[in-house]
Amino acid sequence: MTIIPNDQCRNIYPVNDCQICAKVNAGETVCNGDSGSPLYCFKSEGAPYHVIGAVSFGTRTCPENGVVVFTKIKFLTFLKSYTNMYEFTSLKQ
Repeated sequence: MTIIPNDQCRNIYPVNDCQICAKVNAGETVCNGDSGSPLYCFKSEGAPYHVIGAVSFGTRTCPENGVVVFTKIKFLTFLKSYTNMYEFTSLKQ
């Protein structure tokens, strides 16, 4: 996936600064039932992965060329308060 600027994403969805938009590349897709799934990245090759977003919404048709909206993980404290049974950690490559 490729992160796209929110001002560009606003041509498709009414997003705000609490959200991240990503263009789905060929061979990738986000579909119904994927809400809450992570968007993660790493800063450099060999660095640990970090979750930066959770799937919020996208198109209903699960296209391989659509745009998906994620909620930024700056709301991690809020998420933890509702999912306190899980431990949040960085993913190792």
